[in-house]
Amino acid sequence: MLNIWSLIIGLFMGAVGLAGIVAPADLATVAQNATTPAGAYLLAAIMLVLGVVLIRASRTARIPIVLQVVGVVVVVGALAVPVVGERIVNWWVAQGPQFIRLTSVVKIAVGAAVAFAANP
Repeated sequence: MLNIWSLIIGLFMGAVGLAGIVAPADLATVAQNATTPAGAYLLAAIMLVLGVVLIRASRTARIPIVLQVVGVVVVVGALAVPVVGERIVNWWVAQGPQFIRLTSVVKIAVGAAVAFAANP
């Protein structure tokens, strides 16, 4: 069951990456709106749950280390979002649409790796 959720998480990551390639300004606006004080805590809670799901699903995954590493990165990110999330997002947006597209390619690659690794 957790592998299905991991697959969904990987596909979602890829979809967010695709959105960043197609419409980087829209993705930047969503990211900036998500880092309001209330939004940051909600985002952190969601990220924490997703990270734990990835870590727990790694037990039965095809490539467990991928899910473990991505899960740990997501959990650490969840802990950092309320503290430095707004500054990081503002810096990211200030780099311009080409940088947003570049990081979106990375999101697609990580999402694809998670989706592939999640299948037993």
